[in-house]
Amino acid sequence: MRAANHGFTVTHTYRFAPEGQGTRVSLDGDITAGGAKKLMIPMVAKMLREQDGDHLRRLKSVIEAS
Repeated sequence: MRAANHGFTVTHTYRFAPEGQGTRVSLDGDITAGGAKKLMIPMVAKMLREQDGDHLRRLKSVIEAS
């Protein structure tokens, strides 16, 4: 999933791998920016971890409820 906003491009990559009787899901995030905005990437990364940190928990809840 990729989103571009205010000069930043954020790419979330979900990975699915079999594990035992279930599936392991992982989420990686990548942030890119140009020019002086590159200096803000650590701050944006921290904000995204705080805002999006529960993606996998919510995904698990939705899958298990279906």
